Amino acid sequence: LKPGKFSVAVKAAGLKGPELESMVVDIIWFMGVSLDEFEDEQGRAHLVEMTKDAMESGVTTKRLVMERLETDFLSALGLLGGASQYGEVAAFQKKLIRVNTTMIYKQNKFNLLREEGEGYSKL
Repeated sequence: LKPGKFSVAVKAAGLKGPELESMVVDIIWFMGVSLDEFEDEQGRAHLVEMTKDAMESGVTTKRLVMERLETDFLSALGLLGGASQYGEVAAFQKKLIRVNTTMIYKQNKFNLLREEGEGYSKL
């Protein structure tokens, strides 16, 4: 299927909504993983063009693509931004690790002196 015809086919089917966007991105992810397994560079380039077309035509959103696809595929799409191929993937991986670590291990602080002092004192 040619990249330009993919979005036309999806729109012609009359399907809409967030479920469709999610399914399209999941299919793109699965196809990307399959192509990586067979090391098919031509098929991967074709999938990148098809994904760009899907985002431009509104079949799926950039946010959903960035949320679900691999970093090397995002780099091929040009969504990571950066000077060089290796530099942008490495910088994105580093930032991703930093954000995940912060979200998981950062301790929430509470001001216990400001809380109500009723607890045991009223018993």
